[in-house]
Amino acid sequence: GMVVASACTASVLVASSIHPSVEFLRGVCRGIPIVDPLYLDACVMRGAVLPVDGFLLTDVQGEMLWGFSLQDARERAVARGPVLSGRSVSFALDDSELPSALQGLHDVVVEAGASVVPEGGELIVGYRQGFLTPSRLLGIVLTQRLDWACS
Repeated sequence: GMVVASACTASVLVASSIHPSVEFLRGVCRGIPIVDPLYLDACVMRGAVLPVDGFLLTDVQGEMLWGFSLQDARERAVARGPVLSGRSVSFALDDSELPSALQGLHDVVVEAGASVVPEGGELIVGYRQGFLTPSRLLGIVLTQRLDWACS
């Protein structure tokens, strides 16, 4: 295997915990295995790329904090494809209005299968009444369930 800088081309993502960074969210959207850093140590020790079984990230606290199951989200992403596939999303805010961790939310939306349009999207992300807040969008991406937006 080789190390890549982006989850766009990665086949495995290494993380020590659940954190809603752009790369982590892209990995969830793609349904790629997210593994514990011990996976890298084991690969180095064996001198080969190992199967990910037994190294999948387990973060009970993170799952409770963010309200989702990483395994379930991965299974949904693999089985159903991108959660926002075929949808259009507009942003009624700019990156400066987003928390720093979500500055690349546009990229995550595209990875989730949606097209970003300047205005009039099926889903509009913003802080005004009737809009999908960035935190709700984050919930959709993490759970890989569009109905999360209604809960």
